[in-house]
Amino acid sequence: MKKNKTLLKWMGVIDEKVQYVNAPFSEQEVIYFRKAIGASGLKCPMDRRELVNHFHNSMPEEGYNITADHQAKGIKYLLDNTFKKNGKPRKNNIFSDFGLSVISDFKEFKFVGVHRPGYSEFYLPLYKCISNKGDSFTYTGNVYSMIVITEIYTKKLKAA
Repeated sequence: MKKNKTLLKWMGVIDEKVQYVNAPFSEQEVIYFRKAIGASGLKCPMDRRELVNHFHNSMPEEGYNITADHQAKGIKYLLDNTFKKNGKPRKNNIFSDFGLSVISDFKEFKFVGVHRPGYSEFYLPLYKCISNKGDSFTYTGNVYSMIVITEIYTKKLKAA
């Protein structure tokens, strides 16, 4: 059976990112990738599943890199939704002290997957926020500017 052109294109993009020592995904590529695996993208559910599996099976251990502009936008998003202008945490922020410390000591983000909220037919990107100490958490921001933590916080273990 002949494979869909869009499926082949995205599998090629993923392979290229990995081949060139984890070349970064741009914000537009993340947006188009999540659309490709959503209901408005690949029509065949088997193709969507194959693309998601290829994405996860090819992913470097820490996740895919994202561009510097995308990183800057991501940390601005977290800071704006978590801290007031005076630097104090917002009353309605969802982060524990650990999460606040990871954001405050931010080093980088990694693109680590997609999240399908509930029974919807669309996907949201998952990002891992990593601190300079190696502590991290995985989250997604949705269209309503609400942060959703999708993974338990991960504290980097010190070598013995």
